Amino acid sequence: MPDVDCNWKGCPGRLAVTTGVVRLGGIYALEGVMNTSEQYSYPVLEALSAFVRDGTRTETGDGSPATDIQAALTVILSRRSRNQTG
Repeated sequence: MPDVDCNWKGCPGRLAVTTGVVRLGGIYALEGVMNTSEQYSYPVLEALSAFVRDGTRTETGDGSPATDIQAALTVILSRRSRNQTG
């Protein structure tokens, strides 16, 4: 079983990095933590929600969201979908 504590501690910091690929890696790593740990599921959702709020705070609302914001929203939505069906 993967070390969820280790993964959880490193992932949120990746969201603050300016490199898009690193942020995307952090988002999908958080998804893995969320899917494997009931303990960290809610904190992951909180972290991703805060990331989306902060990332869209100054946006005008025109056009599609940035790739990393869309990825975070997809992860959040997939969690809700699993909870509704399972």
